[in-house]
Amino acid sequence: MAAGVEPMNYLTRWRMSLAKDRFLHSNDAIGVFAQQIGYESESAFSTAFKRIVGCALRRYVASLKVVAQADAEDVFHAMHERWEADLSRLTKVNPAPQPMPVPAVSCDAYVDEAAHRTSVDTRG
Repeated sequence: MAAGVEPMNYLTRWRMSLAKDRFLHSNDAIGVFAQQIGYESESAFSTAFKRIVGCALRRYVASLKVVAQADAEDVFHAMHERWEADLSRLTKVNPAPQPMPVPAVSCDAYVDEAAHRTSVDTRG
C-alpha cells in the first residue's frame, strides 16, 4: 500500500486500475465487471469511476474504442507498408518484365508526321 493513502482510497484506486485494464482487453458488460470487483451495481461503480478517473465511465469506454480503431488502422497501414517493401525487395531480386515506355508525344504529332511522310513518298 502506498504511504499516506487511506485503505479504502487505495482499494478504490486499485479497482479502477483493474477496470481500465479490463475495458481495454475485454468485452465484458460493465455491470458484470462491476460486481466482479466488488460493486453492488453498475451505478455505484460508474459513480466511483467518475470520481477517481475524472471522466464518465461510458465516455472512457467509448474513447477506448476510438483509440482501438485508430490503432487498428495504424496496424493496417504498417502492414501495407511492410507488404509494399517486401514486394519492392522481391521485384528487385526477380524483376517482372517492364512494358515498353510510351513516348510523350501528342496524337497531333503522329498525324503531322504521317502527313509529312505521305507527301515525301508521293514526291519521290
